[in-house]
Amino acid sequence: MLDGIAPVIWQAAADGADLEGIIAAVVHAHGEPPAGSARQIVEDAVDELVVAGVISRI
Repeated sequence: MLDGIAPVIWQAAADGADLEGIIAAVVHAHGEPPAGSARQIVEDAVDELVVAGVISRI
């Protein structure tokens, strides 16, 4: 089961969004993070989803 920002990442990736589009979708859905960089948080989550085999990089 996906939780947190993962469902937004998964949907954006399924819709064909690039990394910038995925970041924008996450910020739109969840707002800016209270601490840290949205880009870094999304990149780390994308990496975890790739390792788990949920999404793939092209």
